[in-house]
Amino acid sequence: MVNDFIDPTVSTGQAALNLGTNLAWGLAGAIPDVKIGKTIHRIIKYLPIIITAANVYGMATSPSLQKTLGKFSEAAKTGDISKITYEDIKNLSWMSGAANGGT
Repeated sequence: MVNDFIDPTVSTGQAALNLGTNLAWGLAGAIPDVKIGKTIHRIIKYLPIIITAANVYGMATSPSLQKTLGKFSEAAKTGDISKITYEDIKNLSWMSGAANGGT
């Protein structure tokens, strides 16, 4: 679990999501006399909310995504889109999907 937070290729949001998933499954297995069906139902019920929250947290703490938003904000003010790169467009696409509950 700690490796996700150390690995530079894994975003903070994804690492937090992985940690939460692992803790939830560990907790589900550690509680005796709990019907696994109820536990799985609860996890599935709240999973979209948890994923969206983790993605939003990842966006809020990512320097590259903050830089992308700054570039688009500046382009909207000045009308000059020459500084927007392909990577910025990919980041914006990812942010749009993540904010809408996707991954």
